Amino acid sequence: MDKIIFAINLGLLSLGLTVCTSVFAEQDPIEQQYLNVQQNVVLMIKRHAKLGMRAVWQQDASAWRAHMQALACDTNEDNSRRLFNTQLAGYATYKSALIENFTPLAPESTDEQQLLLDKIQADILYLSYRVLSSGYSNAYVKRVHILFNYHPEFKADYCQQAQEMAEQTQEVFPNPVLQQLQGGDVSHSDALSRIWREIGLNYHYSAAAYYQAKTGKARFDDAQIYAFLLKDKVAYRSISQANAHKIDYQAYQRALLGLAQADNKMAKEPINISFSPITSMTLKLNESIYPMSTFSALNFVLEQHDNVKDTINTHMQAYVSESVELLDQSKSAESMAF
Repeated sequence: MDKIIFAINLGLLSLGLTVCTSVFAEQDPIEQQYLNVQQNVVLMIKRHAKLGMRAVWQQDASAWRAHMQALACDTNEDNSRRLFNTQLAGYATYKSALIENFTPLAPESTDEQQLLLDKIQADILYLSYRVLSSGYSNAYVKRVHILFNYHPEFKADYCQQAQEMAEQTQEVFPNPVLQQLQGGDVSHSDALSRIWREIGLNYHYSAAAYYQAKTGKARFDDAQIYAFLLKDKVAYRSISQANAHKIDYQAYQRALLGLAQADNKMAKEPINISFSPITSMTLKLNESIYPMSTFSALNFVLEQHDNVKDTINTHMQAYVSESVELLDQSKSAESMAF
């Protein structure tokens, strides 16, 4: 089985979503139903996202890998479309795996209200899959480009193999059903307005917000992945315990809202940082999928291209050592401050 499945242990196994229940004075029962469904779906994703992605990998791992590698070698419209179609085809598998392990709420509601509740569940579930699937492919392609830049000697062989694999699998999922966010009428509900606002923001901007918010922390994110690949348990534990790679929720939400304002999707008003279960979920999903994908891209090259294995390993070892040293210096500076 492809090592990307094993890499789930590095990412989704450590997924720790924090879900808070907002407190609303004299909350309308119908409004509370919407908020309860939001919380329930986020909890479902927290518990079973790993299971859902594992089911997708077991079914389509070779197709994903072929199209990601082809896209890394040639960023053209055909390669982008084939990868996108392959990812969309996995959504039904992901959704089924989660729904099978989910006990839905059974609120007393009208048919119209139940339709809205179903739409909330469907949209949050699809959002989570898009964050995971697009986050995985984006990080994979980025890592391959970095490797090409520093180790160009393996690119020709890598891309020849990638193109051959992509041609063999390009028609596996030629015309998937295009899943879309459903949305709904929010004019009569503050709760619905907040929920779909957060869904829309994260659907369009979560990937860019994640990379923007991790500026300054990316070094330690990569160092932890390298330590895992090198089986350097001491360094891995040191970086993990320092939490130097963790992104602050407020920084992520500020980046998310700033991107929306820059894109004229929100009014130019002071950014108000407040907790959102949906935004917290997408941050944790992004944080989990990046190491998973980076591990996979690196591990494939290390296993398949011996001509660059030693130089990559040497670089990773030096990078990990430097990162641990930086953490030690930071700890010393903090101790002296007190």
